[in-house]
Amino acid sequence: YPGKASEAKNLKKLLGINKNEIKYFVEQEDGNINSLRLLEQAQSDDMTKMENHAWERYAWRDLRNEIERQINEDGFDFENTTSYHAYVLEMFTYPTLHALRVKGCKNAEDFLKCIRSNNLLSEVAIERLRRSAKALCMLTQPDGNIPYISDNDAGRYIEWEARNKHNADMRSIACTIAVLFNDSSIVPACARDIDFIASNAYFDNAEPIKSTFEYTSQIYHHIGFAIVAKNDFHCVFSSGGDSSIAKESHYGHSHNDQLAFTLCAKGKPFMIDSGTYTYTGDRPWRRKSRSALSHNTLIIDGIETD
Repeated sequence: YPGKASEAKNLKKLLGINKNEIKYFVEQEDGNINSLRLLEQAQSDDMTKMENHAWERYAWRDLRNEIERQINEDGFDFENTTSYHAYVLEMFTYPTLHALRVKGCKNAEDFLKCIRSNNLLSEVAIERLRRSAKALCMLTQPDGNIPYISDNDAGRYIEWEARNKHNADMRSIACTIAVLFNDSSIVPACARDIDFIASNAYFDNAEPIKSTFEYTSQIYHHIGFAIVAKNDFHCVFSSGGDSSIAKESHYGHSHNDQLAFTLCAKGKPFMIDSGTYTYTGDRPWRRKSRSALSHNTLIIDGIETD
């Protein structure tokens, strides 16, 4: 779904269902994507203004709940994967901006004012989005890419920049959120002017923000990532997460990578995680990409660590 506000009226045609079936669809499936679709179809000709308003309230409530459920207190997505962290942040942020733009918001101050004055998102959800962008900055290596850790399906909500060979450049979403909050500390250190292309699409008179972000050492206990970075050095350790404090199981997307690490030295990848070759298309390769042998970790007598 391209997620363009101009196509909001076409939701029914896009899904091939009527408004009663939309209600069934939303009630039968869990997850934020349903709310995102509803947010973007607020102008649907098939619904009355009252119906539109009711669905919009439902969508905002569900979106708020999903942000608070899926993003941990430290800002990292609960699914224990770097790729999904960025993808989920896109799915939460861009539809929110679409919907607010339709409401007439023009600049970043308008957006935040509308969110707070209409109680569209809680302060907890708003802060989780900001912390999630900060975590993405921590994940972003000096070369502009995030390391592949655990599953990755190369999903993007909107691909603003030209696809690079790794499809791991997620700087644009962090820069968009930085403009929303006017916060230079969540602009990746290696951000370029082109990374603000999305903010120019949503906010009037948006200008690139010079980064004041600095790498630190950070542990994300829920999902088990530890990041040690400074200047052109960047290292991520994976420990599998602390199940005693994790909100829900994240093992569906996890790999057998306990004590594995990725390393950038002098600004360039040196020790990498190969990521995911395939999901269901080739099960032997799927198992191989998830195995300890495919990660920078310890193996004893060739036995998998799980």
